[in-house]
Amino acid sequence: MANDRLGVALVGCGSQGRGVAEEAVYYGEMVAICDVDDGQLAKTKQKSPMARAFKDFRKIMELKEVNIVVCGTVDRWHTLVSLAAMRARKDVYCEKPLTLAIDERKHLVAAEKKTGQILQTGTQQRSDPRFRLAREIACNEIIGDIKKIDVYLPAEQRLGPFKKSRCPRGLTRICDKSRQHTWITAKKGPTAFSDTGGSIPVTP
Repeated sequence: MANDRLGVALVGCGSQGRGVAEEAVYYGEMVAICDVDDGQLAKTKQKSPMARAFKDFRKIMELKEVNIVVCGTVDRWHTLVSLAAMRARKDVYCEKPLTLAIDERKHLVAAEKKTGQILQTGTQQRSDPRFRLAREIACNEIIGDIKKIDVYLPAEQRLGPFKKSRCPRGLTRICDKSRQHTWITAKKGPTAFSDTGGSIPVTP
């Protein structure tokens, strides 16, 4: 870039992605943003008015001014976005979880080694000094033998029931709930399921 500042691109402009990207621009300049939701793009544009806006993340990979891609999408897109970025010779900061399957991680590691790009995933609880201290205290039995651990979620997080997710304006929901079981079972095509957990492929 002309001013030698790193060019940052954000893919996934929800609150988590925006929060990470706002930290990243301390070290660079937001040059591109991407989301399928016009509302999220508009929110991000307010803080980064000079950034180019896209709905297809592949367009961002073509931009020479992009050095770093911040991936703040929903979890199932993390692998594809991160792979595309590294193959386009861009470093990646990806929100956790990095992937949803071990095999996906193997592909990312292979791409990182092949391209030499940096791939960093966000796990603040593993690097925050307070959490590291808590681990040392627990592992070294400084407070004795731990019998019970209570975990509390932040006030704004819920265990359910969850609100029905909305489809971004201008888009059509492409599948209903009856098809989403394939994400869990890894079954392709018509399949009959039993209440005991078995499954049988069905020929239409």
